[in-house]
Amino acid sequence: MKDIPAFIEEDYMTSERNYLARIDYTLKTFKSMDGIVKNYTKTWKDVDKEFRTENGIGRQLRKKIDFETLLSPEILNNPNTLEKTQAIYNYVQTNYTWNGDYKLFSDFTVKELTKTKTGNVSAINILLHNLLNQTGVNVKPVLLSTRPNGYPTKIFPVIDDFNYLIVKATINGKDYLLDATNKFLAFGELPYKCLNYFGRQLDFKEGSQWIDIEPQSLSRIMYNVSATINEDDEITGTVKDKLTGYDAYFTRKSYFENPEEYVDELINDTPFLDIYNHESSTTKKTENSFSETYNFEYTIDDNTNLIYLNPFIVKFFKENPF
Repeated sequence: MKDIPAFIEEDYMTSERNYLARIDYTLKTFKSMDGIVKNYTKTWKDVDKEFRTENGIGRQLRKKIDFETLLSPEILNNPNTLEKTQAIYNYVQTNYTWNGDYKLFSDFTVKELTKTKTGNVSAINILLHNLLNQTGVNVKPVLLSTRPNGYPTKIFPVIDDFNYLIVKATINGKDYLLDATNKFLAFGELPYKCLNYFGRQLDFKEGSQWIDIEPQSLSRIMYNVSATINEDDEITGTVKDKLTGYDAYFTRKSYFENPEEYVDELINDTPFLDIYNHESSTTKKTENSFSETYNFEYTIDDNTNLIYLNPFIVKFFKENPF
């Protein structure tokens, strides 16, 4: 083989492993000299049974939690299942901190997490799963592989392909995919890194199955600009914008982490405008949208008798992403 073109990684793509042709080998069986055969490549039915009986994830998913000491009576007595689920999700999201580790199959205990308030992805989301399960919510754990980790193979179970665990809650016939490790995610949102097409839902009674991993809502950016030109050739006006989906998440995260820095960056990104009176009507960092308003002023160059007016005061992107 020669003159093979180089592989160039592009924005918005998943792991490069998903695009490179290759052959992966997995040990199927081993037969020792004494005739004993050990199967390494198994079926999902075998894997489900191992998960159900092993001491790691399976044991922690069955762990009973004294939820009455963790959750307030107001949450526990709420007759609305969706509101109760949102409140429990908010409790875990607010009170427990992700330590940055994935470690899907490492040693951890939910009991230890409730004491230290810090843990890996599996510990935090299994705590969420158990609290919801014990309070009567229909939930299932879901294994998935993050975008940088590549797609998990569907041909046969390769547990090492998975590196993340989330929770699926089904309420009134609607599914919600939940991850309580991120302080800025709205209810039902997953981190962008988790949008990797599909995951494996674990069900120790009915058997596991593949499910699609999709965004809960569309990402939109909407601007409303009102402007006037006065006698001094000055353009003044107001910008109102609303963002939803992942556009809202990234903006919301940037704003609530440091509001002053966010406004400074907004001003620096539009050097031809004088921006002032910036306000945001979004009061919670976990809302599913982000809204803001600000005033602007622009002085027209008086060295010409012509005025070229660009209606797009706000630029959506600096260059074509594709």
